[in-house]
Amino acid sequence: MQEPSVNIEELLKKPSSNKRWVYGALILIIIIAAGYYYYSQQSSDETTTTIEEVITEHIVSTGTISKTFNTSVTTTARQSVGMKFSSSGTVNKILVNVGDSVKKGDPLIALDDHDALHTVKQREISLKQAKLQKENLLQLPTEVEIATVNQSVTSALNQVATARTKLQDYFEDPGTLSKIENSTPLATITNSIAQSRKNVLSAERQVTNTLANLRSSRQNYCSLIQSFNIFSKKPFNVCSEKDIPLSEKSLNSLIQQINETHVYEDNLYGATSSLIASDSNYKSSLDTLAFNKITLSVEEDQLPNDLIQKRNSLKNAEAILAKALASQKELHEGAKAIDVQLKDVAIETSTLSLDEAKYALENLTLVAPFDGIIATVDVSIFQKITANSQVLSLVNVNSIGLDLTVSEMDRPEINTGQLGIAKFDAIPDEQYLFQISGVSPKPETNQGIVSYHVEANLLNRSDLRALEQDDLIPLIRLVNADSLSNTTESQQRPDRSTTREMIMQLRDCAEEVLGRPLNNITQIRNLNENDRNLLLKHCEEFFPNIPGQNTNNRPEEIHDGIISSVPLYDGIGGTATVITQVKNDVILIPSTAITEQSGQTRVYVPSRLAITDGDRGKESIEIETGLSDLTNTEIIRGLSIDDVILIISSRVVSENEEDNSSQENSSALRGLR
Repeated sequence: MQEPSVNIEELLKKPSSNKRWVYGALILIIIIAAGYYYYSQQSSDETTTTIEEVITEHIVSTGTISKTFNTSVTTTARQSVGMKFSSSGTVNKILVNVGDSVKKGDPLIALDDHDALHTVKQREISLKQAKLQKENLLQLPTEVEIATVNQSVTSALNQVATARTKLQDYFEDPGTLSKIENSTPLATITNSIAQSRKNVLSAERQVTNTLANLRSSRQNYCSLIQSFNIFSKKPFNVCSEKDIPLSEKSLNSLIQQINETHVYEDNLYGATSSLIASDSNYKSSLDTLAFNKITLSVEEDQLPNDLIQKRNSLKNAEAILAKALASQKELHEGAKAIDVQLKDVAIETSTLSLDEAKYALENLTLVAPFDGIIATVDVSIFQKITANSQVLSLVNVNSIGLDLTVSEMDRPEINTGQLGIAKFDAIPDEQYLFQISGVSPKPETNQGIVSYHVEANLLNRSDLRALEQDDLIPLIRLVNADSLSNTTESQQRPDRSTTREMIMQLRDCAEEVLGRPLNNITQIRNLNENDRNLLLKHCEEFFPNIPGQNTNNRPEEIHDGIISSVPLYDGIGGTATVITQVKNDVILIPSTAITEQSGQTRVYVPSRLAITDGDRGKESIEIETGLSDLTNTEIIRGLSIDDVILIISSRVVSENEEDNSSQENSSALRGLR
């Protein structure tokens, strides 16, 4: 079946049925609007509206007032750390995730500890060995050890006695003379050998002395030529350690150098001559030593071999005896002090090595240095890391503080210890109390704007309880004023029935306690601290629940109530209000009572003229004001305590409401005067 075609031209020529419906709806709306307008005009003719002037009385009293200013604020964590390992290794365990809460001492990340455990075991064994060696040194000798060393001494004594006997028997043997009959007498040979031995010893000492002189002379000479650097073109190996004594080539070079210098007073000449002389003396001492050794050898060869053997046997026996006696003495005297000290040093060294190994093992597991929240984890399992590379970051949320920015104009008013409140858009309906902890003396300039960095600490309940009453009152009023400014008008204004009931209940009680009645909610809100405490004590049951005033709370409850339970986190911005000046026991009136007339600050007071129809009139007087906050203003001149002022406000009412309201207000005011 073929669909019918749509003629676009026909649609453009005449309106469709949908368009006719829209036009009809528009006409109907216009008719309804015209009818509503006509009905409103008729109603306005029957009911008229007027603006009613509402006058309330206020008794001037004293109180506390503060000066504040606002600035920007940012939260910052005072305690945060990027954690690192002091050694390289492989990540073996990751025990936390981002956002986890940890306690101080909780393990966070661990490296592989196989090699570290092995090292600790080795160091423990070394320490144990050192301690056992000291214990063994300090132990008393056993009977077996004493018997053994005594036997060694006895055996050595027997050997010495035997060797001496054999040597003495040698000279009593008849064959001894035949062995030495063709040689020099034995006594002469013995004396000559003794003298030759002395000559050898003397020659050896002379060699040592001349060698020291040669090295000293060469050192002086080499230092001198290096300082002048004048023989760089004629190098020779005089200053080499191997060139002792001087070679023939070096000696000839030195002699040639003297001949070329020709300055006998010159330092170089003297140093060269001294070096040549020292070398000559050293060579001479070497020759003398060699000669004396040859002489001793020749003389010793004249002795019979069996005599030499017997003498050597006696010497060996005497050496063995000396060693045995030393062992016996050491065994009976015990360990030497120096040996004990050496063992103690070995134990200390082993202990330090073990502590280092244990420290390295413990450092293979990172633990939380404080309570906090894991901000980042920068490694993965089995990843190899290098020493001092960050593996995670930890933030202490309890260390959140505030950073304020103060302009150069407001800087003179900011001091450490001042109080204030902070609010953040990210956490609505919450306010946080703080105290300024530090003000930077160094200005910061950004795009030509000068500011100062200010730090503040958040206050907790214990901090509030520690505050003086004079400091706490302005802070609580600031909190209450901020809360009051955030409530709606309907929340702030009690209805007529509540107002009338409040006035009737409080009038007698307040007049009895304070000596004056309370006629309206404004007067209740503006009570000073002393009056409020009196009424809370005697008239608490009659107090209404007025927004902005915690009349039912005790001081401890007030402290708890103004501390926010919502925690802050790092890096959010907001606004801060700082209390820069506080005045106590000053005359205060509500700020709404003050008017400006012809450049003068004035307030209305009851007229002192005659009363007409039972109502007193009003007149304005000039006053001088001081500090002002959101609610009250300080009066410096013009008013005194217990003076009565008038607070004038207005409201829109209908004709019927105006009649009823006028009758009610007139009756209430006349009854309360």
